[in-house]
Amino acid sequence: MSRAIHIMPTEHHAIAQVIVEEYGLLFSIVAPFRTDHELLRKVDPFVMQSSSKGGTLDMLISAGPWHDAVARLGVARGMAVFCSSANRSLSGSKYRLQDIEPESREAAAIETDGGTARYANPEGNSNTIIVFRDFHLVRHGVCCDQLIVIFRERFGIAL
Repeated sequence: MSRAIHIMPTEHHAIAQVIVEEYGLLFSIVAPFRTDHELLRKVDPFVMQSSSKGGTLDMLISAGPWHDAVARLGVARGMAVFCSSANRSLSGSKYRLQDIEPESREAAAIETDGGTARYANPEGNSNTIIVFRDFHLVRHGVCCDQLIVIFRERFGIAL
């Protein structure tokens, strides 16, 4: 979906593909996007405004089989899938269903308990966010140290 929606040079898409296929690391791509993409045209304007910034869209990449399955179901139904981090701002990531604040759980239409998240960590760090325009870090999160090394050694890019 990133290749279809994000507006980036071919080589930037190729970098993302290598990281996903060869390393399987979790990260987010922030890049300009196609507002006219068929999946995004149907999205409520409030959701698009709340989910984008400065003409860019953050898309979580390589988040695992459950995430991929939900995304595929959305595409099959012609719908974009937007997700919440399911936590209060600045309260840290939640890695188990039972750790999510009750008011957040009550607001959800459904809950799925998939056990402890793969990248659970005591610091409460979430995914690393990289702006693919200039490869600067928005957030130093899980897998960041590995990503820094891969970008530098494999692609000659200093995050």
